[in-house]
Amino acid sequence: MSTRAKLLRFVGVGAGFSLGYAALTSALVAQGAPAFWTSVLVYAACIPLAFWAQKAFAFRSTGLRRGAMGIYAATQVASLAAVSAVTTSFVTQTWWLDTVLFAATAGAAALVSFAIGLFVTFKPKG
Repeated sequence: MSTRAKLLRFVGVGAGFSLGYAALTSALVAQGAPAFWTSVLVYAACIPLAFWAQKAFAFRSTGLRRGAMGIYAATQVASLAAVSAVTTSFVTQTWWLDTVLFAATAGAAALVSFAIGLFVTFKPKG
């Protein structure tokens, strides 16, 4: 499978999980769950599910490096931390500028995550 096809599948899986995370977190918060901890718990629950979806669908990996799940989880947490740090540091409270900022930052984090997945996490042993 081509790198382009893997990237498109990777984006599809990521978008699906992002929408699921947003919908589930919003539904739970609307029922009175605390926003911060609900967000953290739902995000954490999505990591292993997204890992297996990326392995099976996006990368179609038949083998994994040792510690692949840990690498994937660390990549996701680091991406979240980096995006949060950058966006909160440079937010302007102007809708269109912040939309560009959030999109560019999230896009850059996704590309780094894809590269780590392609060359490290989901690269077969050997």
